[in-house]
Amino acid sequence: MIRAFLAVELSQELRAELATVQQELKHRIEPEMRRDLRISWARPASIHLTLKFLGDMDEQVIDPLRAALEQAIGSQIVVNVPLERLGAFPRPQSPRVLWVGPLENWEKGAEAKRVAEIHGAIEQACEGLARIIHERFCCNRRSAATTSLRPAGSPVGPSPYCTSTHRDLRAPRAGLATRLSDFATNRHELCGLRFLRETKPFSPHLTLARIKVGERQVGDALAMSGVLDRPLFLGSLAVESVGLIKSELKPTGSVYTKLWEVRLSGK
Repeated sequence: MIRAFLAVELSQELRAELATVQQELKHRIEPEMRRDLRISWARPASIHLTLKFLGDMDEQVIDPLRAALEQAIGSQIVVNVPLERLGAFPRPQSPRVLWVGPLENWEKGAEAKRVAEIHGAIEQACEGLARIIHERFCCNRRSAATTSLRPAGSPVGPSPYCTSTHRDLRAPRAGLATRLSDFATNRHELCGLRFLRETKPFSPHLTLARIKVGERQVGDALAMSGVLDRPLFLGSLAVESVGLIKSELKPTGSVYTKLWEVRLSGK
């Protein structure tokens, strides 16, 4: 099992620009802070645009997932996301996340719609892959022997995927099933697979920092500095490929390893 997510990686030039923004933020808000404040600043080398968090997944799914995404987004057109705003989630007065991203006007335009389409295609491809796995390996397997071999916490009886009547999936059925047969050395692990669909609308942003303790203090410091009202000139992030990133938690922090990438090649 690996812990993984799908993301767009950044250029070294953009990472350097983000590091400069972080330093300016520290200079402006940390002198106003008390000692009990806790801010976790993202390492520039680890910043990425997350498109979908997958959680724990079996390594047997790595190659079939790539095939599903090639089918879903390989023909999409490259989109550039302008990085012109510093923002805060969930609200500036008491932020838990500091980020950079596009202006609100951009998020209402055609380019933002294209990014949303890419994100939606990824969601649908992941859901379709999970459905194929459950239809091929897990449906109607109710014997006691099968049940005893299921991973802890996985549902008994047929998967909810098995009873669905939806067939308009972008994930390719031809070819994927064959690939799954080649890799499915442990079918019971595959039956525990879940790719849950995001419920919130996708909003492209790059996380600079997470506030662990002292949200109100950070909000007050941001208001006093006026930094959220100043325009940024960081250029843009090109969404030209999507990578599968493995995440490993180490004592020094998370370590990210790219396992593959799917490039957007549409015209």
